[in-house]
Amino acid sequence: MNGFITLENDVFIYVLLGLLAISIIAIIILLVLFYKLNKRINKFMGTKSSRHSIEEILTDYYAYVEAVDNKYEKAVSDIEELFERLKPCIQKVGIVRYNPFENMGGDLSYALALLDANDDGIIINTIFSRDGSHTYCKPVENGKSTYGLSYEDETALKKAMGLVQNKPRGTEALKMAAKAGE
Repeated sequence: MNGFITLENDVFIYVLLGLLAISIIAIIILLVLFYKLNKRINKFMGTKSSRHSIEEILTDYYAYVEAVDNKYEKAVSDIEELFERLKPCIQKVGIVRYNPFENMGGDLSYALALLDANDDGIIINTIFSRDGSHTYCKPVENGKSTYGLSYEDETALKKAMGLVQNKPRGTEALKMAAKAGE
């Protein structure tokens, strides 16, 4: 036991050398993994030599999305403004053609209802006869007129407001008649 190296010390040294060898191998493995990970990060994030980094791409994309979002908000604002500006414009039309006189002519007379989004507008009624034509105009507010309305005026108004469907004419009427006869 006088010597520095003994059997107990030999085992201790061998264990330390083994641990040192395992640590060196672990360090080498970690360095290789770190190198591979660093290579992947540089590829992903870009380097000075690469053309585009993911950071640049994401920054450009974010700017693009922001620009699209601004354009979208402007478009929505413009559409809302257009809807407001269109409210007083004629949006609803109803027309009724009729023959006011029996045994004379065809359906040359008509009642025409022209309404805006609030059901405000006018009804124009034109009556054609052998002696000439007469045109009458009646104001409409909120779907009602302060003037007396004829059956044709009332029907044109209801058509414009979507309360009465237009009757099919021509080939549509023939098809419907054929289906009803089957």
